[in-house]
Amino acid sequence: MLAIITIMALALVPALIRQYDRLAREAEDKALKELGDGVQRYVRRTRTIPTCTDYPTCTNLAAEMGWTTNQVVVNGRHLARRFLIHPSLGIGGGGLPYLQSYLGVANPPSNGRIMIVSSISTPLPAGLTDGSGLSTNSFNAIWNAPDNTVPADAALWGGWTAANGYDLRVRRINLELLFVPLTLHYDTANQGRYSIDNSTPTTLPSGSSNYFAYYLVDTVLGLYQHGTSTPPQDKEVLREACSFNYELDRWRGIYLGPNMGHADGLAAQAAVNLFMGAPTNSGAKAGTTQNIVSNAMALYMTAYINWRAAGYPKSGSTMTAVNNAQKDLATDTANLLFKPAP
Repeated sequence: MLAIITIMALALVPALIRQYDRLAREAEDKALKELGDGVQRYVRRTRTIPTCTDYPTCTNLAAEMGWTTNQVVVNGRHLARRFLIHPSLGIGGGGLPYLQSYLGVANPPSNGRIMIVSSISTPLPAGLTDGSGLSTNSFNAIWNAPDNTVPADAALWGGWTAANGYDLRVRRINLELLFVPLTLHYDTANQGRYSIDNSTPTTLPSGSSNYFAYYLVDTVLGLYQHGTSTPPQDKEVLREACSFNYELDRWRGIYLGPNMGHADGLAAQAAVNLFMGAPTNSGAKAGTTQNIVSNAMALYMTAYINWRAAGYPKSGSTMTAVNNAQKDLATDTANLLFKPAP
C-alpha cells in the first residue's frame, strides 16, 4: 500500500509543479503590470524621464507603488528583476534625463522604450543589468521576443532552452504614448499667452501664427489673453491631441468634442466618419454628396486661415476668397439637404 501511495505521489509531483509555476507566472505578470503602471505614473507626475543604472532607486519606484524596495527589485521566487532602458532613448534632440519645460518638445521620445524583465525559475543572465547598458540588438531581441519564448540573442541567452521561455516574463513600456501634441493658432499682431503646469505665462512667438509642441499626459495648460496682468481664460489638462485658436482676444477650441470645451481630434474624426458614412440624400440637388460638402468645408477653412493670417482685411483678395468659399459651402450644404416637395 505504501508503495502504491508513493508511486501516486510521485506521479502527481510534476503536475503540482506545473500548477505552481502557472500561478507564479500569473502573479509575476500582475506584478510587472503594476510596476509598469508605476513607472508611467512617475513620469506623468514628475514630468521627468530619468536615466540611471539603478532605475528603481532613482525613480523612487517603491514610494510610487507603496511597496518596499525589495518587493520592487525581487519577485515572489526571490529572483532579481531588471529594469532596462533602450540605449538610444533620446528626447528633445538630446539624451536623458529629460525634465519637461514650458517649451515641451518638437517630437515624442525616439526609441522611447523601457522594459522590466523577470524570471520565475532560472536566474536572469549575468549580462542583463539595470539601465541602458545593453546593445541595441540585445535590447530589441528582448522587446521583439514573443511571450513565452527565449529572445533570439545567443550571446546573452545562450544558456537558456526553449522551455525556459515560459519562465521569462517581460513588461514593455512605450514612453512615446505618454506624449500628446498641442497646437496653438493665434493672431501675429496680438499673440495670446500660455503657461505649462502653472509656470509664468509666456507670450507666443511673434514670428509665426502657429505654435506646436508635445507635452506629457496630465500637463496643465493655461491660456491667457495678450497683455501682462489678465487672469487665465481657460485651463486644460492635456490628455489627448488638442488645438486652440486665439482671435479677437479670446481663446477657443477649434472643435467641441463630447462633453469637452476644447479641440478633440478623435471627436472631430468621429463626427466626420458619421457624416461621411451616412446615406446620401437621394433628393439632393445637382448630385451633391457628403464628399462635395466636405471638400467645400476644407476650402472654406483654408480661405479663412489665409484671411486671418492677413490680419482680417475688410477688402482685398483674401476677404473675397473667404466670402466666396463661405457661399459655396452654404450652397453645397443646402443642395445636400434639399428635400423635393411631395
